[in-house]
Amino acid sequence: MDTVVERQIELPAPEQLANVFGTNDKNIKIIEDRLEVRITTRNNELHVSGFESRADRAVDVLQKLLLISEQGNIITEQNVRYLLELSDEERL
Repeated sequence: MDTVVERQIELPAPEQLANVFGTNDKNIKIIEDRLEVRITTRNNELHVSGFESRADRAVDVLQKLLLISEQGNIITEQNVRYLLELSDEERL
């Protein structure tokens, strides 16, 4: 049985937040809905809470999105859905 946990990810550059979250937080809502987690920001950190396995998957997806953003790319809904699909298949 999974336990509820909270994971933190430090934001390397706070200006990446808008890119990761997407317009009207759409990217984050997709992740929250798909993985049944809650994602919030505090200070320079993302906080992910939910059942352990789902929170860990969300952290993996968010870390990949941050990497995409760090490389100067705009994150699209397609990026988010693709990473979630890889996460579903445990290929992330």
